[in-house]
Amino acid sequence: MTSFDIKRFRNVARWDLTVNRSFYIKAVSSIFFLMALPFVFSVLYTFAVWIFTDQVNVCRHEILFMAMLYIFIYAWMLIGGYTFHNLLTRQSRIAELTLPASNLEKYLWHTLLTVIGTFIVAFLSMTVVDVAQYLFAGVLKGFGNSHSIVVGIFSDFPELWEFIGSSKFPNMGHLIAVWLIWYIADIGIYVLGNAIKYKYNVILTILFKWVLSMAASVVCIVVIAFFADSIAEAFKTRGTPTIFNFLSSFPWIFTGYALGIAFNILIWWAAYRFYTRAQITSNRNI
Repeated sequence: MTSFDIKRFRNVARWDLTVNRSFYIKAVSSIFFLMALPFVFSVLYTFAVWIFTDQVNVCRHEILFMAMLYIFIYAWMLIGGYTFHNLLTRQSRIAELTLPASNLEKYLWHTLLTVIGTFIVAFLSMTVVDVAQYLFAGVLKGFGNSHSIVVGIFSDFPELWEFIGSSKFPNMGHLIAVWLIWYIADIGIYVLGNAIKYKYNVILTILFKWVLSMAASVVCIVVIAFFADSIAEAFKTRGTPTIFNFLSSFPWIFTGYALGIAFNILIWWAAYRFYTRAQITSNRNI
């Protein structure tokens, strides 16, 4: 059997979405519920203000967007802990391991569904919530005072692009790219945790990340102490925000790219190795 065949890959996708339909319905519903929470609280806030002050005060759409973005960033990571949900029970492991497809095809399907599928569902959920908040604000304050979050995101792209290329914030685009690389690695940590252990893996991964963040903080303190002279020189620079001037320098940008890419390769490769070692009877369920 070849490592990857697009026809088998489609069959894996069709089989998974059919057999695990109830899980995916719950997952989509959960994402929509989380994305809708800021709007629900904004409606409660509006009615509370109206009851106690007899004034109509609608929550600004920018605040709703930031709240949904904050929820999405953390939810996307946590969902990585359910990438291999079909390995949780003995019967589902039998079905997964006997599926006529290569390990690479099954692994790619599950990971792509986690990374790309979650983003698509979250964006569609944001769009639905956006329509609801637009209509709600329009009915209460008039559609001339109502604003769309999604339309605002796309209309602000030129300003965002100008901000990224601004000389006031050098290499801002590289800093954002480095953050995205490390964010994908963060999702990969939860995927790896799920590949290692099928039960309680999200809680254990959060605890592991907490220990890892403590260790990383110690390393950062050591690095800052080692480069104290360079940092002090950066803070003397005029004309640019000093923290950006320091972090966006070539050595730090290159280091961020190199370590981020290497860490991603390590994490996702390790998750694949543990996934391919799944057994029908496994101590990972203890």
